[in-house]
Amino acid sequence: MLALNEVQVILCDQCMPSMSGTDFLDKVKELYPKTFRIVLSGQSDLASIIAAVNCGAVLRYYTKPWDKQLLRDHVRDAFRQFAASHAKAPE
Repeated sequence: MLALNEVQVILCDQCMPSMSGTDFLDKVKELYPKTFRIVLSGQSDLASIIAAVNCGAVLRYYTKPWDKQLLRDHVRDAFRQFAASHAKAPE
């Protein structure tokens, strides 16, 4: 999907069937470094998420219970930030 579409923001869960969300977003960072990457976690062990944030694979993370309105606002801000950082300079 990422290769076929311009994806600006990726939101994923830490617990996924074949790999962790942080591993997935680390791979995404390598291939598509301009994406804004967010992970959601219900786990109490945050060491892997903190490590992913520190290396830049994850730009923002949320743990349960997250504030739904705050999450919506931050996702909206992520799209705005992506658009602002990729706006073409006037010629």
